[in-house]
Amino acid sequence: MEFNDGLQDILIDEAKTLVGFQRLRLHAVATEPSHVDLLVSWRDERHWKNIRDKVKESLSRRLNRELGREQSLSEGASRRHVEDQDHFNYLMYVYLPSHSGKKWFETDSDS
Repeated sequence: MEFNDGLQDILIDEAKTLVGFQRLRLHAVATEPSHVDLLVSWRDERHWKNIRDKVKESLSRRLNRELGREQSLSEGASRRHVEDQDHFNYLMYVYLPSHSGKKWFETDSDS
């Protein structure tokens, strides 16, 4: 599936919505036509894989509702953890801003 501008907007909107239900903090969302990256954190002991699966489920459900289809996002989701403050800063200020699609950062005014 290719994420055009409209679908990128939907993915960003859903990311901003799902974090409230899943008790996550959304730091950033960055899109490409081929994928979406979210940078989230949480304060409890939930395992990262459970978080990843719930996020993918929410994004898939929203896309399915918008597109009138039944399909899940791919299994190719990242398994990387933020290692330290330097890694977080790299993701926030270098990696995610370099994405070619639409982006949202928690410092944006429309949060």
